[in-house]
Amino acid sequence: MDQNQFLLDLVESKRAELDRVPIEEQSEPQRVFTAVWFLEMGVNNGGFDGYLFNSTGDTAQHVPSALRKIGAVTCADIVERALVAVSSVPLPVDMEGRRALLTEVEALEPFDAEFYAYPDDLTELLYGYVQEHPEEFGLQPKAEEGGAQESKVGGASEKAGLAHLLRGFLGLFGKKDPGEE
Repeated sequence: MDQNQFLLDLVESKRAELDRVPIEEQSEPQRVFTAVWFLEMGVNNGGFDGYLFNSTGDTAQHVPSALRKIGAVTCADIVERALVAVSSVPLPVDMEGRRALLTEVEALEPFDAEFYAYPDDLTELLYGYVQEHPEEFGLQPKAEEGGAQESKVGGASEKAGLAHLLRGFLGLFGKKDPGEE
């Protein structure tokens, strides 16, 4: 089983708490997984604006540390700069409070572009983190050598990562791929 499929299966299982348990009540490994997963899902569905505008943004305060925990230091920096562009103080946890701040933000697109460049292999890093915590997520097969596999998407070769996986997942719900805009 490849890393992408394992992570998708994990999300669909009861082993990942995601929004079934409030993030503040989750164990650290679950909170890290939830924060990274919702960041990926939200940003790939509508950029940082969409991520913060929707319930996925409820995890925003946990994302930079979660990314650092999995080793995604460059991505954590991008997220921190995007969050500071919205507010110099910590963002409100509630959706309405974040939405009010978003109406005053000039543009988050430069951060979207940096995020979409995937300077850190979030699939490999998140999968590795999950492997380090079998007590939380169950046992899983070891990753194949060489990291994420290459795939053909739309005639262009790209790294098969969470972005590709989440875009397909969002397609199941009729959501538009932000890469097609």
